[in-house]
Amino acid sequence: MGVYVDRVVLVRVGELSVKREYTRKEMERLLLSAMKEAAEECGGAEIAWEPGRFYAWGDVECLKRVLSRVFGVKSVSPTYLVRFSNLDEVADAAARLWGDVVRGRRFAVRVHRWGIHNFTSLDAAAKIGAALVSAGGKVDLERPEVELYVEIRGRRAFLYREVLEGPRGPPARLRGEGPRLGVRGIDLPVAAWMMMRRGAHVDVFCCNLGGTLALRHVLEVVKTLLSWSYGYNARVAV
Repeated sequence: MGVYVDRVVLVRVGELSVKREYTRKEMERLLLSAMKEAAEECGGAEIAWEPGRFYAWGDVECLKRVLSRVFGVKSVSPTYLVRFSNLDEVADAAARLWGDVVRGRRFAVRVHRWGIHNFTSLDAAAKIGAALVSAGGKVDLERPEVELYVEIRGRRAFLYREVLEGPRGPPARLRGEGPRLGVRGIDLPVAAWMMMRRGAHVDVFCCNLGGTLALRHVLEVVKTLLSWSYGYNARVAV
């Protein structure tokens, strides 16, 4: 029957992991708050964290989309979580998940490992690769048609194929309140997004000089801009 496989969204963070303890704890708090707010769009989620990683359980397809738009997130991957006692269990899970994917195709397995184990990352890649070769695939580390990733942390293995880049930077509100920016053309919305990406709380001021139709277009830009503002409630003045 094999080991139990769970679905979880793996969230990597950037600047947070290299900060001093006090700053890191504040960043973790803000980032967790922003991620929970984003997850509300997906019906909520159970979120856990450990140094360098957050984990979210819920609607995986929805969560990967919204969490990759949270400031402070480096990247997001929808994964299969395998809790294992030996490498054979990880290889067996990989063969069951990816056997049909690699059959008749060239593939590469990339393994990253954290913690103390009685095997190396190369050992893990070789064991998983052998199981996938038995399923009909062919190893090609230089020019693979399919790249498969395994992240091993303690006795947990996260198997995934997809990496969605996030906006990075610090979490929203870390820098406190920023200026009120007028929105016109493309330069100022881009400037506002860049400031938000550096942790600033940005409010929006629109000066309506063009009537209802022009204002409608401006507010569409504002709506898109503020769709990134997880973690705080931006104020909009017209």
